[in-house]
Amino acid sequence: MSVASALAWLRGSFKRAGSSRPIEIVPGPSRYFGPGVITQPTHQTLLAESIGIPDTATRAIANRIAGLNPQVLVTRRIHRGTCEDEILDRHPLKRLLDMPHPQFSRSKLLRLTAQWVLTTGEAYWQKVGNGIGVPIELHPIPPTFVQPLTERNITRAYQITDANGSQYAIPANQMVRIFWPDPENPWRSEGTLGPAGITADSHKFAGQHLRVHYQNDATPRTILKALAEDAEPLPDDPTRDRFYALWREYYSSRGGTRSGLPAMLPKGWDAMELAMQTGADLTPLLEYWRDDLLMAYGVPRSVLGQVVSGDRSSAETNQWVFDRYAVKPITDLIAEDLTYQLAKDFDEAIKVEFEPFVSEDKEYELKRKAQDLTMMVTTINEERVKYGEEEVPWGDQPIGTTADVPYDPEAAAERANRPPTPPPGSPSNGMETEDLDEDAESEEEVNRAASNQRAQWQAHARLRQRIKAKRKAQHAA
Repeated sequence: MSVASALAWLRGSFKRAGSSRPIEIVPGPSRYFGPGVITQPTHQTLLAESIGIPDTATRAIANRIAGLNPQVLVTRRIHRGTCEDEILDRHPLKRLLDMPHPQFSRSKLLRLTAQWVLTTGEAYWQKVGNGIGVPIELHPIPPTFVQPLTERNITRAYQITDANGSQYAIPANQMVRIFWPDPENPWRSEGTLGPAGITADSHKFAGQHLRVHYQNDATPRTILKALAEDAEPLPDDPTRDRFYALWREYYSSRGGTRSGLPAMLPKGWDAMELAMQTGADLTPLLEYWRDDLLMAYGVPRSVLGQVVSGDRSSAETNQWVFDRYAVKPITDLIAEDLTYQLAKDFDEAIKVEFEPFVSEDKEYELKRKAQDLTMMVTTINEERVKYGEEEVPWGDQPIGTTADVPYDPEAAAERANRPPTPPPGSPSNGMETEDLDEDAESEEEVNRAASNQRAQWQAHARLRQRIKAKRKAQHAA
């Protein structure tokens, strides 16, 4: 592109960009509406109502996140087209994340953050600086104290209501906001408990129903019905209150002094028992609501201590599901917001990521390792180095088979490099492995010398052995 055409394109792009302005999606600072205006309850209500199954699931996820290790990394370029991440263990940001607060350790801060994000959809950390723009402490701020002030779809500041009732605004760059956007309003947060509120309330109300029944109800629950017109009149209020008090004292289900004995009723009155939903009637519903809530949080029951299946593979599968689908989305959210809102205060080239914690497929890894060793893709020493073990003298020899009795490494290597015998009557390809150029020094020359896949693989193996032998000789010299 010439200079003239580039300038013309820039002028056109400036005209196109200058003619547009952001569409106002949220009201201005004076008309802020937070959670609870449309569907989701307020933060205070959500935090107070996180009891029972929601609280159990939240604590399981938060406890898991509290034990994880956030790392500070920088991406470095090795050579053309290849980059790798370097872990910075002594970076000031790493020290800040490890010791964020005089009273809150890293695990406590992460646990509290996860609980807030799961319940209300957002969490706040205040950056306490040293006077020159570098944070030295991170203070957790309850989401009930903070309201984002948005202008032209950008959060410019946060309105704080402190414990003394004072209200003031602080710039957005002095806070770290970790939040899940609400699809109804992307600048508002949405947690897990709000959308599952109906199920959580149903489970809670059923539990309260049984609690009240077994706490202070008389057994059986009855009404008094007049059988004839000449029945004795109902007592007045003071006498009725005394009658009710004596009835509960005598026939209470837990501490009645005459429980199990027949009641004496006035003339012309009969006691009728009312039907009542008991625990056996509600058990299917309670289990359904429990599973529905755990599914909303992504927590398997075995993680909470209920052993559904006794075999080890099921337990490992449930742990993998828990880490992959319940814990990892929260850790990715925390790491991303810390990278964009906190790491830039130190260096724009660094980022924050949690140390890998989702377990790999062990069966697949064992099969892959065995295949690589058998097919001579890797050696025993290479595999030992991967796991931090020292090399052994016999680690560069090929893996033997059941035909090697006794085991002869040289014969095994010769048999592995021997070309396959063509079937009777088949035309020969006219290319034998022995015809390969023994002095070939590059992979391209080996590929040109080999004419079929088997010979190419054998040539690669022989080239690999020659390179290793040359390196070993150089190292010995």
